[in-house]
Amino acid sequence: MDEIIVSGYCRVLDGNRILCIECDGDTFETDCLYPTCEFAGSCKLMDAAFEKMKK
Repeated sequence: MDEIIVSGYCRVLDGNRILCIECDGDTFETDCLYPTCEFAGSCKLMDAAFEKMKK
């Protein structure tokens, strides 16, 4: 299981946060509300995490 850590602005918190994601193949778990978060469609933190997952 891989761990990805990204940091940046979170609209839910209205501030900066560190986001931890655990990846296992095609599945992942986050320590935030994604994908049910109301801002999931525009989340820059998850965008950055997905970019790291591709590498």
